[in-house]
This record gives sequence, C-alpha cells and structure tokens, in this order.
Amino acid sequence: MMKPWLAAITIGMAPIIKAGYDPKLGVYKQLQQQFKQEDKSVKGFETAKEQMLFLAKLPKAVQMQLLQKGLHDYARADQQMNQIVHAWMHGRTKTLGKIVGQQMRDNSPALYQVLVVKRNQRWSQQIAQMMHTDTGTIFVAVGAGHLAGPDRLQVQLRKLGIQTTRVHQ
Repeated sequence: MMKPWLAAITIGMAPIIKAGYDPKLGVYKQLQQQFKQEDKSVKGFETAKEQMLFLAKLPKAVQMQLLQKGLHDYARADQQMNQIVHAWMHGRTKTLGKIVGQQMRDNSPALYQVLVVKRNQRWSQQIAQMMHTDTGTIFVAVGAGHLAGPDRLQVQLRKLGIQTTRVHQ
C-alpha cells in the first residue's frame, strides 16, 4: 500500500532512533526554535511537500533501488549514522563525502542527481539572490551531505563567483 520511496524514508528513520538520536531534536528544529525566540525570520529553500515530490517523481525502478538499499543497510545503519555525526562534528568533509555522497553516486546516480546535485544548484542560485537583495546577516543551514563531495554546495556557489570560507574546524 505504501509507495517504495515512502517505505524507504520510513525505514530510514528507524536507525536514527536506534542510534539514540531524536528526530524531533534535529539541527533544523533547534535552529528554528532559537530563531523564533530571537524573533528572526526563517525561510526554507524548499517545502516538505517539494522534498517528498522529489522522491515521488523518481522512476519506480529508482524508488525500488532506494528501498532495497535501505533494507540491505538496515542492520548497520545506526553505526553509519554515528560515523556521519562523528565526521560532521569533527569537520571531516572527505569522510562525509565518502559515507553520504559517494555511496549514493555509486549506487544510484539518478537519486544523487535529484537529491544532491540539482538541489545544490538551485540552492546556490537562491543564496546568490539573497546575497544581492537581502540586507544584514544571512545564515544558511543545510544537511551535512550537501557540504561534501565534488558537487557540494560550495562548488556550486564558486561557479557563481561566490567564495565560501569554513569557520568551524
């Protein structure tokens, strides 16, 4: 009864919880809460509906591949989640790129194009527009997988003439 992409997302949440993380306490939720308390505006690059449509519009074969990969990796997914968090906390972008991006690039190039490359390209355009039209300080938060690998957001911004500097090591 459930579409393959939705089943894959549902299965993908279990290892996060198994590894001891509470999805309700994620970075985005924490930042939104903090900014709301500080009366700062929060804008998203895309809505939850748009994110679901990215997956729903994938060819059925790619959706099945995503589901099969999730089922195959389920037993060790909590360990992988801990590796991702550890790499992120210590600024190890090459490790992040291998864990998150390279596996997706190798296992499902179509999924990688939709979830990483195309989104990073759109986001870089949106960031460039904000930098030219908004005043004051702009803070951008994206998932760790968008900051590692050959198609990372920083590369897309550089193509638009925007230099980025890492401030946390």
